Amino acid sequence: MKFDYKQFTERAALVAAILYPLSAVPQAIQIFVRQEARDLSLITWIGFASIELIFLLYGFAHNLRPIILSGVLWMAVYGIIIVGIVEYS
Repeated sequence: MKFDYKQFTERAALVAAILYPLSAVPQAIQIFVRQEARDLSLITWIGFASIELIFLLYGFAHNLRPIILSGVLWMAVYGIIIVGIVEYS
């Protein structure tokens, strides 16, 4: 059986697209559990979300599933964190 590099990278990218945004979930949980976001920069997180939006649009334009999946998840995480910062700063 021949190793299919393209299929492997597609699957690996899809796994990374899910796991990478999940890495920020503990930050969101910490904000809402402690009800504290004083040390977080709203501008920084809005900046992250703005850049991610560009990548998400790129993913849609080129029909790149891993980029789209990652972008959607990141935008959700960024949105939650931004709401937390606004609420608890």
